Amino acid sequence: MERFRALMTHKVLGIPAGVFVLIFAGVILFFAIRMRNSAATSDTTDTTAGGDADTGPADDTQQPTFSASDVELPVATATPIVAQTVTNDTNDAWKRRTIEWLMGNGYTVEVATTAISNYLNGEPLTDAQAKARDAAVKQFGLPPEDIPDTIKNSTNPKPRLSNSPAVSQGKPPLNHIVKGSRDNTAAELAVLYYGTNDSDAVEKIRSANTTKVEPYAVGTSVRITEAYRPRYFTSTHHINTVYEIARKNGDSPAQVEALNPGMNFPVKAGTRVRVH
Repeated sequence: MERFRALMTHKVLGIPAGVFVLIFAGVILFFAIRMRNSAATSDTTDTTAGGDADTGPADDTQQPTFSASDVELPVATATPIVAQTVTNDTNDAWKRRTIEWLMGNGYTVEVATTAISNYLNGEPLTDAQAKARDAAVKQFGLPPEDIPDTIKNSTNPKPRLSNSPAVSQGKPPLNHIVKGSRDNTAAELAVLYYGTNDSDAVEKIRSANTTKVEPYAVGTSVRITEAYRPRYFTSTHHINTVYEIARKNGDSPAQVEALNPGMNFPVKAGTRVRVH
């Protein structure tokens, strides 16, 4: 015992040997405890994961339990969108709608049917038929299919395309029946019957046909009022301002300026100024 005590108190590098013994014993004890815990953990894992553990009654009525990761969910697929088939409108369908509407708004069966049929066929219309046609166009718009510029020919019962120059149908006042692409606007008709397409001449035709839509369809009856002739005043050294010319001819200065766009007043003597 005395020898053991002397050994423990013997100093190594200035440190008692007993201290080294305690440190060594502590290290051994630490590793021993750590290894024991690792072994206990390994045993627990094997028991849990193994197939020998009893997980419940082994009868056929028990339903198996699956985790979310075990279930294969169906993949959602987009439902294809089927494009709706758009039914194109036709002149025949437009004809039925307009005739029914005209009959429901005071037009006789004969006027409604003849007006729309002749209009779609490019045939001339009477004033009553043209009025019915214009009312239908205002309500439903123009026919969905183009109506060719056509003209009736005595030797050809079917309408044919007409691009020939417009022809005067008499002296105003009269009703001009549109024949093709050369007489289907107020400006073209103004040139045909008045010899000019200035603003007054064009407005004169439009004001007499306020219910009709330009360009006028083939067969449209366009009213041409009395003959139109512009009137001019030749300025002098004393009557050359817009105010003097207007007073001389019973117009207003604004009217004279509107009839002579781009003209600068006072004008030189001898200038032709339009006053009507």
